[in-house]
Amino acid sequence: MAINRLHVLTLVVKRPGDIPKVRMKSKLLCHICGLNRIATTQVAVSASEMTRWMVHMSGTGTVTLGILCCKEHPKNNMQGTQEQSGIELLFRSERLCNAANPDGDTCPSDMAELKKTPIINRLKRVLDEVDITGGTADSPLEIRAVKWGIQKSWDEIQKKEASFRNELFRDTEESYLENLRLKHEEVLRLLEQTSLQNHQLDRMNAELLQLSQDMEAMAREHSTIQMALRIADRIRNPVMVTGGLISTILRKDPALTENTRQKLEVIQKAIQELSDFVKNFEELASKEIRSFTKEDLKNIITEVVDTWRPGLAKKDIKFAIDISQEPLEIMANKRVLKTAFIHILRNALEASPAHSAIQIKLLRQEGRPSVIICDQGPGIPPGIKEKLFTMPVTTKPSGTGLGLFLVKEILEEHQGDISIESETGKGTCVTCTFPVRWKEKREGKAEDSLLP
Repeated sequence: MAINRLHVLTLVVKRPGDIPKVRMKSKLLCHICGLNRIATTQVAVSASEMTRWMVHMSGTGTVTLGILCCKEHPKNNMQGTQEQSGIELLFRSERLCNAANPDGDTCPSDMAELKKTPIINRLKRVLDEVDITGGTADSPLEIRAVKWGIQKSWDEIQKKEASFRNELFRDTEESYLENLRLKHEEVLRLLEQTSLQNHQLDRMNAELLQLSQDMEAMAREHSTIQMALRIADRIRNPVMVTGGLISTILRKDPALTENTRQKLEVIQKAIQELSDFVKNFEELASKEIRSFTKEDLKNIITEVVDTWRPGLAKKDIKFAIDISQEPLEIMANKRVLKTAFIHILRNALEASPAHSAIQIKLLRQEGRPSVIICDQGPGIPPGIKEKLFTMPVTTKPSGTGLGLFLVKEILEEHQGDISIESETGKGTCVTCTFPVRWKEKREGKAEDSLLP
C-alpha cells in the first residue's frame, strides 16, 4: 500500500488552556481539506478529548496534525477507490503517566488495560484507525488516529499546502517553531541512521575482504599441496626403481668388490631415506584434512545471505529464499563451506542486472540436503561451462579463475556434488548436494555414519 504523508502542524500542549487551540486547529484543517460536517465534528471533538486526557495523565505533550493519501486502501468499505485521503492525528506525551499524575489508579498498567479505557473506545467508534504504541505506566503516550474522507487528490493537496499552512499558522508562532524543531530532529535521526548503515556496510565489507583473502589462501595452499604431491610422486617412482636395482645387484652379483659393495650400500641407504621422506610428506599432506562437525545447512546459508545484503541493496537486487522447515544437518567445516557459498553468491550478484532477484532454495532432493542458487543474469557460454570444474577459468579481466575450481574441491571434501544449469539470456542455477551418509575411514576401510 503506497502512502503519502504531509506533516502540517504540531501544537505544543502544556496546560488545559491549550486544549481549545487543538480543537480549533483540527476543525480548521478538516474544513480546509473539505471533510464533511459530521466527520469534521468527530475529528475536532476527538482531538480535544484526547488532548485533555493526555494533559490529565502526563501533564505535557504535542499534537501533530497531518494529511494522508493512500493509492490502494485496504479497508473493505473503501474498495474500488483509486485514491483515499484523510486527516491524521498523532498524540505524544513528553513524560510518563505517573511522573505528573501520582494517582496510580488512573495510569493503565499495560496495553490491554489502556485499550479498555473509555476515551480509547470513543476514539475507535468515531475514527477509522486508532494505533496505540505507548501510554502505559512505564511508557509515554503515543497514539495515532486517522479519519478518512477528504475528497481531494494528492496532487490537489500538495498544490494547496502553502495555503493550508498560512491559515493554520496564523497566531501560532510557537507551533511554527515547534515544527522547525521537529524537522531538525528528523534530519538528525536520518543522519544517525545513515551513519549506522555506513558502519554496518564497512563491517560487512571487512568480512567479505577477510573471506576473500581466506579463499585465496586456501587456493594457494591447495595448489601448493597438489603440486608438491605430484613432485613427490615423480620422485617416488625412480627412487623405487633405483633402490630395487641396487638391492638386486647387492644380492646376486658375486663379482662385486668390497669397496663397490660399500658404495652401493651407501647409495641404497640414501635412497631409503629419500623414500621415507616422500612417504612422510604424503602422510602429512593427507592429514591436512580439516575438522568437520555436524552443522545445520540453514544456519550456514542464513549467515552467508546476511553477509551479502549490503551488496544486494546497492544494486537493488531482491532475495527470494525458500527454506525447508525440517533441519538439514550435514558434516561440514563451517568456515570453509561458507567460503564456497559466498563465492557462488558473489558470482550470482555480479551476473545479476539491477532490480532483478536471486533465488535460494534449501530442500532435500532424493533425501540429500541441497542448496540451489539461481540468478537472472546473462548465463554462461557453453564453451566456458564445460571447463568450469576441470581447470581454472575466468571471464573477468582481474579474475584468477580459481573460484569454481576451488568450490568443487571444497564440495568434494564434504563428500558432496556441484552442478550448473545455465541458459544464455535466462540466468544460471548452481546446485550443491550433500550426502545423507557421511563416509568415515577407519583402519583402512570406509564406514557410513547416518546423519539424522
